[in-house]
Amino acid sequence: MRLCAQFGFAELHLKRLEILTAAGNVRSQHVAEKAGAMREGMLRQRLNIGGVWHDAVLFSLLPADLAAASV
Repeated sequence: MRLCAQFGFAELHLKRLEILTAAGNVRSQHVAEKAGAMREGMLRQRLNIGGVWHDAVLFSLLPADLAAASV
């Protein structure tokens, strides 16, 4: 994830990345946090998985967050 984020910030000049995970997917949330992403909140009934609506957790990653996580 860090490599993809570095590419997005350096080559595509993105200013912000957003990561959505299913609320029950703790492993994906851990990946986002380990990369330096900040949890912003819960989006109710945001993801449709197999015809069932699920809550999602929204994370954001800024270039400074990625640099701090790499230290």
